[in-house]
Amino acid sequence: MEVDIFKSVSDERRRQEKKWGTQNHSPLLWHSILSEEVGEVAKEINEYGFSSEVHRLEQARTELIQVAAVAIAFADSLDRNELNRFQ
Repeated sequence: MEVDIFKSVSDERRRQEKKWGTQNHSPLLWHSILSEEVGEVAKEINEYGFSSEVHRLEQARTELIQVAAVAIAFADSLDRNELNRFQ
């Protein structure tokens, strides 16, 4: 079964938008949110390293999709807000 990574990220973006609405955070807050998501990936990979439990890799993949979706939301927010002021 081939998985479409881009569809997974798009689906996650839609889920986030439905849950939180359009987010217009400061770059500093976006950095904190993105860093927290990356930290969750690190946690799962560390747990996998000590246990070799495949569900840790599956959870890490889920977290990576969330990282990608948050990064896109961050870039979109910059385009709408901070970078829009310079155009």
